[in-house]
Amino acid sequence: MLIVFNAGATVAGLIDDTDVGLQKLMAPRALASVTVGLFGGTFVVVAVFAAVGALLFGNGFTFRPCGAALVNRKGQPISRIRALARAAIVWSPIVAIAIALKVGPEIQEASIGWIALEVALLAVFIAAAGWAVARPSRGIQDRLAGTWIVPR
Repeated sequence: MLIVFNAGATVAGLIDDTDVGLQKLMAPRALASVTVGLFGGTFVVVAVFAAVGALLFGNGFTFRPCGAALVNRKGQPISRIRALARAAIVWSPIVAIAIALKVGPEIQEASIGWIALEVALLAVFIAAAGWAVARPSRGIQDRLAGTWIVPR
């Protein structure tokens, strides 16, 4: 029995399917959703490590190597629960983006309102990061969690 395989037709079909998929992703709404997904998804792993660091060390992984510590208003080291709360506040917009991407519509079918929600969550994260850079000793997350960053 001889099986004839027409590679040219198979490859042409695959190329056509890929071309259609790429055309759908080139729509502005799809590009916006992909951008938010890539940016937000990149930080999901960091958020998990921040939560683990808060639970294990009470300060996270980065404060000690940078010569800093987190303290409460009395100047005492914060509890692990408070460190976890602080990490949850910091990373909550990223977690919200991940949830929105998971439960939301397919990228090609996202409405303007849904994309606006994703972009707004990303804007909140970027604004809070900007605040933390402008006021490194006490960011929004520190004010909400009742913590201060001090030299070690």
